[in-house]
Amino acid sequence: MADLTDPRDALAYLIEDENDLAMIDAGAGPSYHRIIDQIRLAGQDPGRLSMIIATHAHIDHIGALADFVRDHDVTIVAHEEDSKALEEADPIFTAARGYGLGLNPVEVTLKLKGRINRLALGQSELVCLHTPPPSAQTSRPGAPQ
Repeated sequence: MADLTDPRDALAYLIEDENDLAMIDAGAGPSYHRIIDQIRLAGQDPGRLSMIIATHAHIDHIGALADFVRDHDVTIVAHEEDSKALEEADPIFTAARGYGLGLNPVEVTLKLKGRINRLALGQSELVCLHTPPPSAQTSRPGAPQ
């Protein structure tokens, strides 16, 4: 089976409702143009992307966000706990250094807060549940020990 994008990419999902298109995660970065090609092969216009939701701030999920922002009028959505790493292109928190990849900072234009958030896409509602790993819950400053 041929690779669709790049082996360093996490899965990305395209969601369509009405004339709106959203994407969950954006790959590690080097395969940005291949992801665009896959969107077109699915019969969709990448210019219709209205938002990209980052599930978390690891490079294999967020590396291409800056490319999408550069080329498309897209809202970047992430939980507030991951926003700083995206906006500062933190090579440690995002694991970019471990992947040997560069990372460009990207503004998180919609910061999710708390555990449950609801986003509109066309006539649909996307429910985003924040489920940080147990290690993140105990290592955050101020988290219960």
